Amino acid sequence: MKYTMQSNYISFNKMKNSERYVEVRLFDKKRQQLKIGDMIEFVNSMTQEKLLTQLRGMAIFENFEDMVDYLTPELLGYDSKDELMLRFERLYPAEMVSKFNLVGLFVKNMSSELLEKIREEKYLSL
Repeated sequence: MKYTMQSNYISFNKMKNSERYVEVRLFDKKRQQLKIGDMIEFVNSMTQEKLLTQLRGMAIFENFEDMVDYLTPELLGYDSKDELMLRFERLYPAEMVSKFNLVGLFVKNMSSELLEKIREEKYLSL
């Protein structure tokens, strides 16, 4: 199955440049439908650029503290746990987190993999 999700430009660029491997979202009805292997197309909310990824894993957290203790800042594209907490607390109100929980979506950037495959095929066909 393929899903589309909006992404702010900072998160989008971190995923695009392989500086971020986990996307954090509320575990609402849309995210509860996701299955390992699904394709997720992230759309840069500023430029409308698209990035195709594949869902490789999921982790559900009841709060930010558990998430930050479990996931390293590097997986999420940040330098420190403090910066990570500050960013996510700004994005998701505590009431929403307690209602839905958080889900870490472990994604693989398929756009770069597909580009590499195309390059290999062109090279082999020469």
